[in-house]
Amino acid sequence: MSRPSQVFRDLILSFTMPRRHVRTRRMLLFERATSRLAEVHHAKMLNRAHNAAMQTPSHVWRHGVVERVDQPVSSADFLVDASEEPTEGFLQDVADDAFIVERTCALLTGLSMLVAEDADEARTGDAFMRLVELPFLATLPPARDAKRLALSGGSWVYYTNGARGPVIHKHGRGVGALAACSLALLNDRAAAR
Repeated sequence: MSRPSQVFRDLILSFTMPRRHVRTRRMLLFERATSRLAEVHHAKMLNRAHNAAMQTPSHVWRHGVVERVDQPVSSADFLVDASEEPTEGFLQDVADDAFIVERTCALLTGLSMLVAEDADEARTGDAFMRLVELPFLATLPPARDAKRLALSGGSWVYYTNGARGPVIHKHGRGVGALAACSLALLNDRAAAR
């Protein structure tokens, strides 16, 4: 399995497994102990995440996961935006929660690859170059003036820590907001180079 596929699989599992089994980590990939917990206690979730990863994030983004889901994978309420409609062409029989989590993770996987300095960073470095804050990540803080993306209270927020507190540049709920915040982050990084 390639690095992007491993990252995609572990991100899906991070959002769907119970919090008590998803250990906080600084890297994108699971540690062996967390992978073992997934194998032992969450085989259905692991199989679905592995199936999605084998289809690649870009394929899942465009077409959904090619399999039928009888039950939702998780509630994932923190990712749901009720106003967001599935894009035409996505599988309609996929459980809504799984669909949202998989699309979210496809975007995050792409973002992780675009900000990475090298191919081994997913395994050894701080996730997303310390520019993305997720409930299961505990990376070192970036430079004080760095713009970063966070999932906070069910919303995606692109912000900077200013002298008087956070300065919000973009924010919103759902996959569309994550895409907008990710593009802003990538544009700002490109402009700074």
